[in-house]
Amino acid sequence: MAMLDVVMTLAAMCATRLRQRVVNLEIKTSFVTPATATTLTGIGTVRRLGRLVVFLEGELYQDDHRLIATASSTAIPVQIEPRA
Repeated sequence: MAMLDVVMTLAAMCATRLRQRVVNLEIKTSFVTPATATTLTGIGTVRRLGRLVVFLEGELYQDDHRLIATASSTAIPVQIEPRA
């Protein structure tokens, strides 16, 4: 579940050109099949990037391209303050 959270968060940060991060309000994870590989690939997608709410989805695949898990998240965008 942590890997799905990371890929969804990175998708949101890339969509805002690293100007915002997200704070999750809710995450739903569905485990499709047990992972048997040591290499996993995660894909994060921004479904809607609003001013107040962000909707995200994530998918986790094993190296034979088999779907392992999916997730969806509702989050709040938070401005990243530049370092002084």
